[in-house]
Amino acid sequence: MEKTDPQNMKKHWDTRGRTGAITKNGYRMFCRGSRKNNKKTYEHRIVWEKYYGKIPKGYVIHHIDGNKLNNKIENLQLMLLSEHAKMHAIKNKLGKNRVGNIPPNKTSKDVIQKIKELRKKQVFLKDIVLITGLSYPTVQKYAKQKD
Repeated sequence: MEKTDPQNMKKHWDTRGRTGAITKNGYRMFCRGSRKNNKKTYEHRIVWEKYYGKIPKGYVIHHIDGNKLNNKIENLQLMLLSEHAKMHAIKNKLGKNRVGNIPPNKTSKDVIQKIKELRKKQVFLKDIVLITGLSYPTVQKYAKQKD
């Protein structure tokens, strides 16, 4: 596909005072179309599609430098949604592929035993939640379990 001149894109976006808005997630978004048929589009997607065409289903546009407002074509990369999610999970130390120390499982056998002992002593579930640091549904689940 033929590359579009970035100056023409900027001119197109700035027409009639359209400068875009920053979403709560930090992306610049534009409204395109008529007042009745208004379509909201992220700037990085507009830039990618101007240079390379439609984004295939299951793919996303990744900002290489992490700056969601840097929508220069050199900073944009097409990625599979699953790979993009996995990359950000590792970066943010989430999921199976955590980097660094993995905290111990809070619901170990010792913790479950402690929940049961506290329940036998008539301790309220909300107090067990405070003691163990577990969620109410988790404490409730183990408090009801039979030995």
